[in-house]
Amino acid sequence: MKKIFVMFVIMTISLALVAGPKEEALSSLDTAKKFVSGDQYSKAVDEINFALAKLNEILAQRLMELMPEAPAGYTRQSANSAGLGAAGSFMGSTNSLAAEATYGSDSGSRIELTITVGGIIGQAASFANMGQMFGGAVAGSSTIRVQGYTGTLEYDQANQSGSLTLKIGEDKSVMIEGSQIDSGDVLKSLAEKMDLDRLDREM
Repeated sequence: MKKIFVMFVIMTISLALVAGPKEEALSSLDTAKKFVSGDQYSKAVDEINFALAKLNEILAQRLMELMPEAPAGYTRQSANSAGLGAAGSFMGSTNSLAAEATYGSDSGSRIELTITVGGIIGQAASFANMGQMFGGAVAGSSTIRVQGYTGTLEYDQANQSGSLTLKIGEDKSVMIEGSQIDSGDVLKSLAEKMDLDRLDREM
């Protein structure tokens, strides 16, 4: 009986931790309403900003869930994500998010994946595609599609390096860069492991 009770307590705490940011955001918004009703607008703004920060935490965690497993022959060495909050306003959106992951192989090959959402940073792939459009075709560069999303794949044989950029919806970008790679195929294979529809739908 005691063991069952302990397990129940642990599960309850775990659920509380998961729901924490959401509940804090809701509570802060309720407090903001009270401050607005009382004409305390500065305090209301503080509460709203706190709620936005908590929502960004939730979105940043969701973005981490979209990071794919390593392609064959690689291991994922690091991964992190963050909401830019107020700093994102300088980039066109307070909801701007960024997530990064690094993959490596025993041969010294390295791949860096970056996902950006919102504001100017979320349109990074669009800028890259425009650069190719106005700059003309570049040797080793090709337009590709991954899961129905259009992108640009570049590979430099001499330097054994490459990059892949994908535009997802209006304000989301996937950028993959590789060094000491044999071809651009490994970059495309990593992109194919991602749930791009979920990225487009939920972020």
